[in-house]
Amino acid sequence: MTSPGTIKTDLRGLQAKLGRYRTNSPEGRLAGARELARVMVDNLLVLTPIDTGMLRNGWRLAAQAADLGTYPREPQKESRFVRQWVRNLSKQYRRWDAKLRSAIERGDGPKEIKRLQRLRDKAFFQLGRFFEERENLNQDARVVWAGGRNLNFTVRTKSYGGTAVIHNDGNTATVLLKNREPHASMVEKQKRPVAKASAIARQVAKAKVRRLVLRKIKKGEPGAGRAAA
Repeated sequence: MTSPGTIKTDLRGLQAKLGRYRTNSPEGRLAGARELARVMVDNLLVLTPIDTGMLRNGWRLAAQAADLGTYPREPQKESRFVRQWVRNLSKQYRRWDAKLRSAIERGDGPKEIKRLQRLRDKAFFQLGRFFEERENLNQDARVVWAGGRNLNFTVRTKSYGGTAVIHNDGNTATVLLKNREPHASMVEKQKRPVAKASAIARQVAKAKVRRLVLRKIKKGEPGAGRAAA
């Protein structure tokens, strides 16, 4: 099952184009696709903000799934934003409690009172769970964090990692990397590591295609001039 924050590195168009000019061998085209994916991962590990290590490890696991090489995982640690999450969870509880009190004072119907009680109790549970999970941390490198927005923060301890989808039909070879950590999309909106790494990978791919096309032109291969245009 895909986590809500899953984000992809989609260079399939460039990988296919690079493969067409690189070689007629399916194995060679896949090697080219992996080479471009490796450029992407190497830059992502530099551009992705360092905090718990979960997000960067997600890219490492995706790279290993795509057989891009050895990417040892970094130790995962507690986030530097712990105080912020405690504030968010506490604020969430206080606001739902205030909404419930106001509804009772207004004489709202039992259905609305019950809904607000459920949300207030859920917020109280999430706040308690955060401290409980922090107390129960052990050697398996779990990380406790709280994600969400709009009074819907939840406590999470699971690491979702990363995956890869490899396509090689003999004519086209592509490698699609996926980071499945729930906060991947949030970090991308704020810091744009995937967009920045993609821009670097595109420049690398275009340079490689130009070199391959020029090589074909020098050899006088048909169609090379159109490809270079």
